[in-house]
Amino acid sequence: MRLPIIKRGRDARPAGEERYALEAEMPGRSADRPLWRIKIEVQRRPQGAGNSLRLRAHLQVRPAQALGLETALGEQAARREPAGHRGLARTRVRRWAAPFLQQEFNHWLELRASTADLAHGASELLPEAARLRELGVEPHSGEGPAVQTWVGHSGRSPQPGYAQVSLVQLDKRQLPRVLARLLGARPFQLAAALVSVIEPQHMPPRE
Repeated sequence: MRLPIIKRGRDARPAGEERYALEAEMPGRSADRPLWRIKIEVQRRPQGAGNSLRLRAHLQVRPAQALGLETALGEQAARREPAGHRGLARTRVRRWAAPFLQQEFNHWLELRASTADLAHGASELLPEAARLRELGVEPHSGEGPAVQTWVGHSGRSPQPGYAQVSLVQLDKRQLPRVLARLLGARPFQLAAALVSVIEPQHMPPRE
């Protein structure tokens, strides 16, 4: 297992800026295809009369790696197993579990918050706004719901997958009164994007 590694740094960066990074993974059948992998990066820096915070995270999960079934499932999920084969490798369980185990799960999160006075509020912080519009995602600017969600097919794999994009945009006026009071006269805005993609893994042929 690759244990979490936390890195912190300030050198060669603008005054007051801090960055943190964490990486961890659980090995699977091969070193380059772990069961799960997570990466988190956090950046804090001064912005105008306030501060900004940026958090990026990526979680990748490959369930087939947990049982060492990736190659076998890629060849034929429901084939008959030899007598005496135990555990989740049994034929009936393989047949039931194959659709789930053959999927790869990826989740990306990007969150940005600021206590600076931004002319366009939370919409000014929205990550990859132009790229989102290319994908057919139309985030509102200014007045609109705090949470928006789009669901569709993923086009990254030869076989269709599932994709969901959720956006959150919050300004100080949308916060609970208790939290707004804690901020005092400081502005506040937050924008976040969560992208989830579930699609079949590429299964190499069994030799």
